[in-house]
Amino acid sequence: MLRRLETRQLGAGEGDPFALYHALDDPLVADVALFECGAFERFVAERGVLLPADELLLAQQWLLTERSVHEVEAVRPGEGLTLRDVRTGDRLEVTERAASRQLRVGDFFCARVVPAGSTMQIFGGIEPIAPGQRGELIELLDSDATDPEDLVEFLSARFAPPRLVTADGHPMVACRAVFEVSDTAGIRRKLSRRFGAADKDRWTWTEDGSVLGALHLARDTEPWVLAVEAMNEPRFESLIDAVGAADPGARLREQTRTPAAELMVQAQDNDVRPVQPVDPEDPEIATALDEHIRGYEQQWLDEAIPALGGHTPRECAADPTRRDELARLLDSFPQHERPGAMSVRRLREALGL
Repeated sequence: MLRRLETRQLGAGEGDPFALYHALDDPLVADVALFECGAFERFVAERGVLLPADELLLAQQWLLTERSVHEVEAVRPGEGLTLRDVRTGDRLEVTERAASRQLRVGDFFCARVVPAGSTMQIFGGIEPIAPGQRGELIELLDSDATDPEDLVEFLSARFAPPRLVTADGHPMVACRAVFEVSDTAGIRRKLSRRFGAADKDRWTWTEDGSVLGALHLARDTEPWVLAVEAMNEPRFESLIDAVGAADPGARLREQTRTPAAELMVQAQDNDVRPVQPVDPEDPEIATALDEHIRGYEQQWLDEAIPALGGHTPRECAADPTRRDELARLLDSFPQHERPGAMSVRRLREALGL
């Protein structure tokens, strides 16, 4: 459980000895540790007798208060909110200064609303909920079998990087392998038969105008080497099989498989250019790749995106209650344009943002 709580703290690296300390600064993590994990209940049971009678009564009321999904029905900026508990239908008048300046009518969020004297207040974190998440979250909250770490994982899903897939629906992974080959004449002939004529010992695998991978034969000191690249693993495996068929004696020298989301993080943090499946300097390949990316962008606009609660970008752009979610997702993408990557500028223009 502690390891799962630590992962919510995005700035904490793996092995960080202070990860849990930083994680507990997060209001949701502190709330879950106190209530779902039972720390507050143990405190009241063991130390409650030391509290004044009114504070003990209030603590016992808090123990009976459940986390829920709330809809904002009215906002009084700087003062408070009128909320509807989606699970019970109850309407609550809540004193809340900070969030009342940020939340809007129609927003949904998950939180624990507790009594505080004559008023109601929000305790712990305010977790925004996309429309498509409400049903699953309510099922989690209603179930006695829900583990606290499952709840934290669900409410933290928005921090995860967007799931990037290729046009055929497979996760986008930059794959590269280098083989040492001996029968260069035979491999040239067989690869040309499979992928078409080479351009300076470079073959590009295309289908229906889309670039699926590339192979490049080059002299590396004494042995010849064949570099193979693709942007998802099924395509990569197909290329490796093709190399084996073209030269059964080919010896694998090195192989890498890097998820696209990891490359995006590296590019943002270190300004490193992501590995490209093809040579962007080749005009013909660059043109084909650009056409493929533009086609994928148009397809992406109408795909159900998990980060948008299963809605499509077009649906979110047309729905005022979801436009902020869409804007946040686009802001998480690399903003400077590169060959082989979706253009956030073009996506925003297509969506009217």
